[in-house]
Amino acid sequence: MYSVQYTQRAARSIKKLPRDVQMRILDSIDELAKDPSAHMKRLKGERDVPIFSHRVGEYRVLFTLNNSQLVILVLNAGWTQSGRPQRSKPKVCDCGKQAGYL
Repeated sequence: MYSVQYTQRAARSIKKLPRDVQMRILDSIDELAKDPSAHMKRLKGERDVPIFSHRVGEYRVLFTLNNSQLVILVLNAGWTQSGRPQRSKPKVCDCGKQAGYL
């Protein structure tokens, strides 16, 4: 089972959501920690660190994996419109450092 860590941006984003949505997202992240490969979709594009998306209703959770340390780093969460998260993109260099890649 993977441990879960949150960036400050992810924690703020989740906190701003309605309470019922917060609970659905947190429950979904707990399920993700049990088996990340079953619930993730890799985002397109070239990055130093691969970023994955997990859909929870009309919301998306962006995260990265560190398989060697069994850590899921949640980067951001937010409402989707036209299939894309509304919130700003995470800085790849920041998430790579926090995930232990860089």
